[in-house]
Amino acid sequence: MGLDQSPGFGSPARGAMFFNRCLQRGLSAEWLGRLLGRKLRLTGLDAPLNGNGRDLGIRTVPIRKITGSKGRANDFDRFFRPLQDNTRERWLNVW
Repeated sequence: MGLDQSPGFGSPARGAMFFNRCLQRGLSAEWLGRLLGRKLRLTGLDAPLNGNGRDLGIRTVPIRKITGSKGRANDFDRFFRPLQDNTRERWLNVW
């Protein structure tokens, strides 16, 4: 069996299994975070920053430093685990 035929990284079935695992971990972490008073969701950047923000242009940011999202703050947690099933299709398209 060649590499292109084996169920590897790009396999849709493997992508769906990985999504399901990440979704379950994200939801479990969110539940535990609520019990412990820890915020794991991304901060919504749709609201004004009350004058505290300024435009810094386009910059490279390490993923671990990202704490907010514009328009998708409820879709992923701070570790980019999915929190809603409606992101499945987009996840699998990237997979």
